Amino acid sequence: MAFDLFEIGFLTAIGAWFFMYIFDKLLKYAIDKVFFTWIWNYIKRWVRILMTRANPIETEFVFSIVFNEEKINDSVDKFKQIIQSISEEYRDRLNFSDITWKENNIFSLFSIRYNDKSYIINIRRKISYNNDMINVYKYNMETINFLVNGLTFSIKSYFPFYYIDKNILALNSINNIFKEEFKKYYTIQNYSKGNFIISPIKLKFNVDDWIKDKTFEASLFLKSKEDIIINLYPKKAEIIFPDILMDNKVSEYLQEVVLNYYL
Repeated sequence: MAFDLFEIGFLTAIGAWFFMYIFDKLLKYAIDKVFFTWIWNYIKRWVRILMTRANPIETEFVFSIVFNEEKINDSVDKFKQIIQSISEEYRDRLNFSDITWKENNIFSLFSIRYNDKSYIINIRRKISYNNDMINVYKYNMETINFLVNGLTFSIKSYFPFYYIDKNILALNSINNIFKEEFKKYYTIQNYSKGNFIISPIKLKFNVDDWIKDKTFEASLFLKSKEDIIINLYPKKAEIIFPDILMDNKVSEYLQEVVLNYYL
């Protein structure tokens, strides 16, 4: 049965209308679904951020100071004197707890309050010793004359998400105080890179079976154009940056890691 031009045009118009109708419905469904998915994800993220008021984010900031002296056999009293000096000079800004020395005075543990926030500080003395000293160390720590050539600082802090920027500013101030105070007593050779550790995080890797069989620790290595490194492990994340003082980019990456893997 042949169709005349009118019938063909009519059927074409009906077909085009039907196609556009279906396409419009599908497009509207897709837009609505994407939109409401975005709204739902935003709400969940907002709720998780609010929950950090009751369950603060836990981070650890680690850096080291290496002295220029070939070896330093300072007594614990010398380090206590430096900490005491900091406590007195900055008593209007810092409130120190008593210092506890552990493991044959190799490291100290104390807390401070700065801007109404608590920070737990661990200062470990960087130890240098030869093989003979290692053999003695295994049997009797008291006989070792440790060669101290630097200090490693670990600063733990707990804060809600909205306090990230303020916490970084506070850590910068605390780091600078310790750095400037130790410069009064020693010649500084160099500073390590800063390392922010966030844990625990939620991250799953899809790795090959042979990697699982060998029990390798898998990680995702990221490096920004600012030379900031982010290492993502299954249970922790590290943000490593060139200086011990943090900038806006470190704050930005810290927020992204917390939002995507911590909360």
